[in-house]
Amino acid sequence: MHYLFLVLSLFFIHCSTLQVVPEPTLDLITVKSKSYCPTWNWHPFCLESKPNSFYFRGVYQNSNGEKKYFIDYYIDSFDTDLPVGLSIKIDGTYYILKKTLTDYSEALKLRSEIPDDLVKLIGSTKENISLSYSNRKSTINFDFNSSESDAIKNNLKSTIDTINNIQKMKIIR
Repeated sequence: MHYLFLVLSLFFIHCSTLQVVPEPTLDLITVKSKSYCPTWNWHPFCLESKPNSFYFRGVYQNSNGEKKYFIDYYIDSFDTDLPVGLSIKIDGTYYILKKTLTDYSEALKLRSEIPDDLVKLIGSTKENISLSYSNRKSTINFDFNSSESDAIKNNLKSTIDTINNIQKMKIIR
């Protein structure tokens, strides 16, 4: 009985000295939305690396709480010219997105950053959205109807909601 009392008292004393320490090793948390495929081609399913497909990527910087949003666009493998970038048309105005990555490894991918003010504008617009991809030779415009625009806004909104619900990781010792 005395032994049990000693063990329990040491346990409670030890439990009252818990420390919460911020996670030092996990720097980035990345969230991806569902892929969206605006065109039909030989593959009937919408996969992440399908040509002309895109998805939204949210990145949470654990060290400082910074949140950034990107659009990843997959280029057609027959597109042999250098990619210039992406732009989004909202309420009749084209916004050029800053290109942050061109990946030629497994699939041709172009990543562009969406600034915070544009993220808010996409979520609040009542008009249809358009996406444009340009290379040095030509431009491909995707003019979405209202249901497609709503699906794109929902993909972005789900990415934003997931990023906003992430709490800073902690270690309890």
